[in-house]
Amino acid sequence: MREGPPISKTRFGHFMRIEWLPVRTSAVQKSESADRSTGSMRIYASKELVSGLVRKSINLLTFLCICLVATGCGSDAPKATKSDLQALDKRALAPHRFQVGEKLRVTVYSEASLSGDYQIEPSGMITLPLIGPEKALGLTPDELSSNLSKEYSNQYLKEPRITVSILEFRPFYVVGEVEKPGSYPYQSGLSLKNILAIAGGTTFRANTSYVLIQHAGENEVKSYEVGITPIPILPGDLIEVPRRYI
Repeated sequence: MREGPPISKTRFGHFMRIEWLPVRTSAVQKSESADRSTGSMRIYASKELVSGLVRKSINLLTFLCICLVATGCGSDAPKATKSDLQALDKRALAPHRFQVGEKLRVTVYSEASLSGDYQIEPSGMITLPLIGPEKALGLTPDELSSNLSKEYSNQYLKEPRITVSILEFRPFYVVGEVEKPGSYPYQSGLSLKNILAIAGGTTFRANTSYVLIQHAGENEVKSYEVGITPIPILPGDLIEVPRRYI
């Protein structure tokens, strides 16, 4: 079937061969245009997919780093002493001291524009209206409330009434031989027994005679014997259930 005008003629005896140049019809052009459009859409979709995978990979790498920190110190971790357990109990009963990443609420009575919810920055500060950055890291709610009252009374308010409360604690992390390793939101009064249940229980490979715990703000991992006394868990704790080797 002819597709376009002849472009060459070649004689073979009494016969002549005519070659025809294929012509791109409007339908073909539309098809190619659609292919280019589809290709662009695929490239865009691929970029979105790659971006999502990168974000997930970063989160996964962060969690894997936590796992490596825990498992790298397992067998060499010193055993928690009686004084360590007493200090841990005392710390669990003491007023909470703010950590990086936690969320808190500042209420300035009769001053709604000065009240609000804040997240503690990596620098340990929160930024408040009028007075600007204020240290929160390591302080109790009452200590921070007292500091804020002084700052506002010095320049802006007369006898301000300010309260500070915790909205969201730093999560704790469970790794090792548990069914559902990961990070979990902290609630006051948690113990080792509670967090193991939250993490779905231990696997059949778990060594249930002891656990490894690194408390927030400490560089050392310690080994805690299970079943002797209740072991309180604090915000930001990293708990590893080790593997049993036969």
